[in-house]
Amino acid sequence: MQQQQQQSETIEVSFESFRAAVSRHVESLCGLGLDDIEDFDVYDYYPGESAYKADYQAGVKDAAAAAVENAIGFNVVED
Repeated sequence: MQQQQQQSETIEVSFESFRAAVSRHVESLCGLGLDDIEDFDVYDYYPGESAYKADYQAGVKDAAAAAVENAIGFNVVED
């Protein structure tokens, strides 16, 4: 029940904070941040300023995986 409640929790996140989270996740995957790799538009993955926490987390993971794949051609598969 609590996990379901956390997934349906709405959070407020600015695009700048979202981009920073994506950059940190990219760094955890390949050792480089968004500023270190070729241009990649993470805005397409931004769920909006007010979004469900689960959508925000999925957007961060998806954007990071796509950015790494775009930059180095490495397909990232996460659990």
